[in-house]
Amino acid sequence: MSRVAATARREGAQVVLSSELVSVRQTGRSTRGQRLKIESASTTYPSVNLPLIGEHQLENVATAMAVVELLREGGVLDIDEK
Repeated sequence: MSRVAATARREGAQVVLSSELVSVRQTGRSTRGQRLKIESASTTYPSVNLPLIGEHQLENVATAMAVVELLREGGVLDIDEK
């Protein structure tokens, strides 16, 4: 168990892995950034051009999108889908 998970458990906080909520995959890349496909159980987001390079950026995006999904599920965030 990681230190983060151990601390969360001790404090009674929920631990959620971003990979359980969203899928982020690279569909293209160049020196100008990466093209990403982001999906969750309920939403397929439009392709995104991320102007940051590096494999670790996929996990950063997944973490941010997992937060969006949790806020949507909790009724805290209402995104008008088109």
